[in-house]
Amino acid sequence: MPDGLAAALGAALKPWGAGAARFEPPLKTLAAGAGLARFGRNNIAYVPELGSYLMLAACATDAPPPPDAPWGEPLQLARCERCSACMRACPSGAIRADRFLLQTDRCLTCANEDEAPLPDWVDPAWHHAAVGCLRCQQSCPENAGVDLVVAPAEVFDEQETAAILAATPADEVAAETREKLVRCGLDYSPALIARNLRALLGL
Repeated sequence: MPDGLAAALGAALKPWGAGAARFEPPLKTLAAGAGLARFGRNNIAYVPELGSYLMLAACATDAPPPPDAPWGEPLQLARCERCSACMRACPSGAIRADRFLLQTDRCLTCANEDEAPLPDWVDPAWHHAAVGCLRCQQSCPENAGVDLVVAPAEVFDEQETAAILAATPADEVAAETREKLVRCGLDYSPALIARNLRALLGL
């Protein structure tokens, strides 16, 4: 995605003698500072009419910015001041009323995206996804009206499932299985994915 964005923008700017290159800054902060997004109480970036179900990407360019390019302090969604849906939905209590910043040392996503062993405070009943936790986003009213496109489900047979649970390296699984994992976004860190799936399945 970042490479594709840089290539497309570079091609569009070429007639004007400018170019673009891949750039990976703190994307949520950049989007919020540029006025393209606002932070939710769950510290996730929300874009008007698109909600939080999106992928941010950026690139650097030597083209001059437009004269009216905005820049300011990141802002919080106004709705968050009167809404506690994400706090109530968060299984681990990482979203709190007494602070804006997420308590990352209690966030299920931070725990299950880390290759370290799952901490003792993680309740097995909280697991509901192979990676991450969508509870705060699923409960958020800002996402309620977003026309989310859901990809068709991928089905893994018994042999494929056994290979995934055994943390088989991507280059050692069947090509069809690897393609399924890519479509699911699970084509990285086989050991992490295997650990999370075992926890999700109660194994």
